[in-house]
Amino acid sequence: MERRRPFPSLVIALAALALAVGWRPAGAGNTGNFQVDVSDAAGAPIAGATVTLTDPSTASFRQEAITDARGRAVFAGLPPRAYNFTVTRDGYQGYESNFLSEAGGAGRRKVTLKPPESGAAVAKETRLDAWAVAYNEAVALYRRDANDEALARLDAALKLKADFAPALALQGTILGERGKCEAAIPILEKALAADAGSSAAVAPLVACLDKSGRKDEAESLRRRFSASSASKSDLYNQAVAAINHGDDAAAAPLLEKCLAADPKFAPAVYQSGLVLFRKGDIAGAAAKLESYLALEPAGEFAGDARGLLKAIKP
Repeated sequence: MERRRPFPSLVIALAALALAVGWRPAGAGNTGNFQVDVSDAAGAPIAGATVTLTDPSTASFRQEAITDARGRAVFAGLPPRAYNFTVTRDGYQGYESNFLSEAGGAGRRKVTLKPPESGAAVAKETRLDAWAVAYNEAVALYRRDANDEALARLDAALKLKADFAPALALQGTILGERGKCEAAIPILEKALAADAGSSAAVAPLVACLDKSGRKDEAESLRRRFSASSASKSDLYNQAVAAINHGDDAAAAPLLEKCLAADPKFAPAVYQSGLVLFRKGDIAGAAAKLESYLALEPAGEFAGDARGLLKAIKP
């Protein structure tokens, strides 16, 4: 007797519905981290400072973190765009600045708080680097499948900052997705040389090495970037890179490890739902998408999650 596969026509139909509601995979390494290191004028770390992150384009967005004993505050899973941040601590002047979240990257800012002075204004820094602007424009274009335009903006970014690892990683990723692995491999290797922790470059480089028959090098790279010591954001970015290369089998355990580290890391919950959907686990996918919406009802993927849920739920 012929063995039947469970509901293949349903899965195909649902995949078509997902496309109809506008779902598409997230761009490689589509979120970034931002770390603030706060110290006093003598260089000693300041614990207990409040770092407040806001998005000038979204009034409801606000995140806060308190610096630890090393004077550090970290924000993870930030979509690529411009943010404002302030640093306040009793007994010091406040500080205000802005930055661009770098998709697949880790921004870092050192802030020195000064003693209060009579009538002193909050210290401000508002310059946005042109290379970072060009890179983030490239990320937005890539996510809209406008890859020729994305490559042009990446060229502009790399002319200004030739060793910027996230731009190199995205450039290599696009070339790899176009099947141009010979061109992609040296660019991705350069990304890793520029930033040994550039997780966004790992999955596309491994994929290109495999496609080029360089299996030993690919396996060596896999061992070198073992997920055991990676942060939740690194795990997420590696998973998204694998997804964008059509490798859900590699992405699934990375997302599981990410969520083991932080079960409320919403972008990973959303991507897990999509992986389950493509696998044919409709009930599991719906549960993940509902969990994502509970965590971030106005989040970056909320519209896509609602559209897909509408398509798959009876």
